[in-house]
Amino acid sequence: MSTLDSKKHYHDATPTWSGFNHQGQVALLIALDLINEKNIISFEEASPYKLELEWIEDIAIKKDEEYISIHQVKAYKSNNLSLYSDAIWMLLGKSHHFNIQNSYLHTVLAVTHDSQNIKALEAGEKCTCYKEEILKNEVFDEMHSKFESYSYEAGKNYCELTEIEGLIKKRIGEYINKLEHVPKTSNQIDITYLLLSELIHVNVLKRHSKIQRGIVTQNNQSRTDIDYVGFSDIFEVLFGNYEESSGEYYIQELKKIFCASAEEFLVDLYEQESTKEEIESFLLIVNYISALEKDDFLLFCKMISPNEKVNVLNLSSCHKLLPKFDLYDSFFNALNTIKRTPEKDKNEIKYILDNKIYLPTAINASDRQARNVARNILDNETMLDYLFHIDTMISERIEMESIAHFAEKINEISSSEMGEEDVNNREEDRITRIKKIRMVNIKTSEEELN
Repeated sequence: MSTLDSKKHYHDATPTWSGFNHQGQVALLIALDLINEKNIISFEEASPYKLELEWIEDIAIKKDEEYISIHQVKAYKSNNLSLYSDAIWMLLGKSHHFNIQNSYLHTVLAVTHDSQNIKALEAGEKCTCYKEEILKNEVFDEMHSKFESYSYEAGKNYCELTEIEGLIKKRIGEYINKLEHVPKTSNQIDITYLLLSELIHVNVLKRHSKIQRGIVTQNNQSRTDIDYVGFSDIFEVLFGNYEESSGEYYIQELKKIFCASAEEFLVDLYEQESTKEEIESFLLIVNYISALEKDDFLLFCKMISPNEKVNVLNLSSCHKLLPKFDLYDSFFNALNTIKRTPEKDKNEIKYILDNKIYLPTAINASDRQARNVARNILDNETMLDYLFHIDTMISERIEMESIAHFAEKINEISSSEMGEEDVNNREEDRITRIKKIRMVNIKTSEEELN
C-alpha cells in the first residue's frame, strides 16, 4: 500500500480568493491556450473539457473525468527556488499518484530549475510523503519529465501580475480571428474578457456559498459536487457578438474594479497578519456584494458614491462610481476597522446602532473638499429615493454635522428639521431627511459603533 493512499490530496481553498484575482486569471489563460493549441472550433470538441479550480490543485484541466494537467500558481516576489519546494513536490507527487500527464508551475518572476536542484529540495511537512514516495519508487526522472514552468510566451516562463490581462486579451484576439461572424475589434475583445472573467468569478462564488451555508466542508475528500467551468460555457462567450456594448458590460467592468480592489486589500490583510476571523469576515461581505444581481450591484455602487451623479454608464462613469484608491482607503478600510457586523440588505451594506443607520462609503475627499462633496450629494437627484433613510455616512476623512450646513445650500434649518422636535407624527420629506445626514470619519465611526 502506498503512503499516499491515506493522504488528503484535495482541499477547497476558494473561500480565500475571488474569481478576478491572479489565480483566476491564470486559469482563464490556461483554458484559452488549450483551445488555441488544439484548434478547438466546435461545441462538440469543447464539451469534454472542464476547468477545475482549487480542488486537486490550484487549477486543473479535465477531459471527461480524467485529469490531463494540474497547475500550481505562486505569486512570490522572489525567484529563490526553495520557496517553491512544496509546490513542486506536490505537483510531482500528484502526477505520480493520479497518473497525470502534465504538471505546471506558474510564477510571477523567472525561476530557474533543473532535475538536480529540484531533487535536492527539502520538502515541507505536508509534502514529505510525496518526495519519499517518488524517490522510493524511483520515478523521479519520469515525473520530472512531465513537469515544467508554464510557458506564457516564446522564451518566457513567468507572468508578472500586471501582464496577465494583456495576455488573455491577446489569446482572445487570436481565437476570434478564426471565427467568421464575430467582430475583430478591441471593444469585442474587452467585453469578451470581462464576460469570461465573470464565468470564473461565478464559479468561485458558488463554491463559497456551499461552504458558508455548511452544505460541504473544505477538506471532505469524497466530495463529488465540485462545480467546474465547462469549456462549452467558455465557447458560448467566445462566439458572442458584443460590438453593440450594453449596460451589462459596464456593470461587469464595475465588478472587475470592485473585485480587483478587494483583492489588493485582502493581500494586505494577509501581509499584516490579520486574524482568520478578520479575513473571513471581510471576504463574507465582499463575496455577498460581488454576487449581487446587476441592477442591485449598480445601485450598491451608487450608494457608496452618493456624491457622483451618473446618468449614463460608460467607462468614465465606472471609474467615477468606484475610484480604486477611494474604494480601498474608505469603504474597505471601514469594513475592516469597524468590528460590528454590518447588515446586508439587498444593495446596501450598513451598520445599525440605536435604530440609526450608518452607511460606509467610498468618499475619500479631504476636509478642504468637503463642501463640494456635500453639494454634490444634495445635487444628485437620482439618489433621493435611496438616501433619505440614512442617518450617517462614513467617509475616510470628512466630518460634518449635517450635509446641508456644510453645503451652505440653505440659510437656516429649523430645529424640527434637525430632529430637535418631536417629528414622529409627521412624515418628513426626503430632501429634508437627506439634508440632515451627517458624515463621520472612520475613526469616529469606530468609536461609536465598536
